[in-house]
Amino acid sequence: MVQLMMEPIAEEAEASEHGKQVEDSVLDRIASLVKMLANAEQASSPEASPGLLVQQDDACMELRKLARTSTANKDLIGKLGGINALLKTMKADAKKGKVRAGPISALEDIAARHASNSAALLKLGGVEAVLQAMEQHPENPQVQHTGCKVLQNAAMATQQSQEQVASLGGAEAIVRAMAAHPTIACVQEVGCRALKELAAYSSTIQDKIASAGGIPVVLRAMEAHMDMARVQEFACGVLRNMCSLNAEYQDCVAGREGIALVLKAMKEHSDSAEVQWAGCWALFCVGVHNTDIQKEIAMCGGVEAVVKAMDLHRAEAKVQESGCWALKDLCDKGTGCKKSMLVQTVLRAMEKHSKVSKVQTAANSALRALAMHDTEGWVKSSILGRCGRMGQKTTMRALSAIQEE
Repeated sequence: MVQLMMEPIAEEAEASEHGKQVEDSVLDRIASLVKMLANAEQASSPEASPGLLVQQDDACMELRKLARTSTANKDLIGKLGGINALLKTMKADAKKGKVRAGPISALEDIAARHASNSAALLKLGGVEAVLQAMEQHPENPQVQHTGCKVLQNAAMATQQSQEQVASLGGAEAIVRAMAAHPTIACVQEVGCRALKELAAYSSTIQDKIASAGGIPVVLRAMEAHMDMARVQEFACGVLRNMCSLNAEYQDCVAGREGIALVLKAMKEHSDSAEVQWAGCWALFCVGVHNTDIQKEIAMCGGVEAVVKAMDLHRAEAKVQESGCWALKDLCDKGTGCKKSMLVQTVLRAMEKHSKVSKVQTAANSALRALAMHDTEGWVKSSILGRCGRMGQKTTMRALSAIQEE
C-alpha cells in the first residue's frame, strides 16, 4: 500500500522538475534573443554584416512565436527587457532611414492583450517609434498594417492609454494608412478596428478622427470590401461609436450613403452574428435622437433588416439586445412590417434570454415604444398570448414595462 501511494508522488515530482527545466530553458532563450536585439546600433551600422541583420530578424520572429505561445512567455519577454530591445532596433533603423517589419510585428504580438507590456510600450516611447515608422514609410502596407495593430493594442489597454495614443497622433496615422491603401483588406480591417477602439469613450478623440477624414475613409472601406465580414463588423463599430452622441456625424454618415452600406453589409453577411450585432447597433446610433434619419432608415428597409437579424440569430443575446434598441426607435417610423410582428420579435427575445439583463432592458424599452402607439391593446394581448411560453416572471416583467408609459 505504501509503495502504491509513493509512486504518484514520485511522478508529480518528476513532472514538476521537468516543467522547471522547460521554463528555465525558455527563460535562457528569451534572454539570449533580447541580448542579440539590444545590440541594435552595431547591427544598423554601415559596417554591419548582412548575417547580423538576418540574425536580428530571426530573433524577432522567434520572439513573436514565443509570445503567441503563452501569456507566461509574454511576461518573461517584458520582464527581460524585450520591448526596450525591440524599440532600440527600430530607432537605430530609423536613423538610417530604414524600416524592418520584424521588430514592429514582434511588438504587436508581445503587447497584444497584455496590460503590463502595453503599458511598458507606451512608457518606453513605443507608440512614437511606431508612428515614426508609419510616417516615414507610407507606401509600405505591411508597416501600416502592423503599425495600426500596435496602436490598436495600446489603445485597448486602458482609457488613459487610449488618450495617450490619440494625443500622439494615432488616430490621424490610422486614417492616413487606410487612405493610402484602400485596396488592402487587412489594412482596412485593422484600421477600422483601431478607430472603433479609439472612438469608444472620448468625444475629443472622435473629433480627431472626424477631422482627419475618418468617416469617409471607413465608409469607403465598407464599399470596397463588402465581401469581408470583419471589415463590415468593425466599420459598423466605428459608426456606432462616432454617431451615438453627435448629430453632425449622424448627418455625415447618412449623407454619404452610410445607411445603405450598413443595410447591404447586413444583407451580404446574414449568417454572421457579429455583423448583425454591429449593424443593428450602427442603425440605432446613426439615428438615435434624430427623427429624420430614423425615418430614412425605416424607408430604406431598416426595420425589416433588424427583424431578420433577430430571427436568424435568436440564440445570440447581443443581437437581440442591439435589435431591440434599434426597433425601439424605428417601430413608429413607417415600415412594411406589421406591428404585431414587431411585438412578437421582441417577446421572443425576452423569452429566449430571460436571464440576460441587457436583453430584458432593451426589450422593455422596445415594448414601451410599441405600446405608446397602441390604441387597441394589441401589445398587451400579444404579451398575454405568450404567457405560457414566456413564464409568469417574464410575462409580468413585460406587462410592467408597458404599464410604465
